[in-house]
Amino acid sequence: SSFQKKKLRSRQKKLKPYDLSTLSEFLPELNAPKQRAPEKEFKLNCKSRRKLLCVLQFYT
Repeated sequence: SSFQKKKLRSRQKKLKPYDLSTLSEFLPELNAPKQRAPEKEFKLNCKSRRKLLCVLQFYT
């Protein structure tokens, strides 16, 4: 429906570029790019991805 489209559009407007340094505690590869951690640790499951998105929205 058009209401959902408007809602989505306003949500897209709200998404501003965010400062990656604020996310460094959540993304270890930003802190230590030389150290190669196991792939398993970097795979986001649904819950952690949602948590990360909440954090992103909190900082924007």
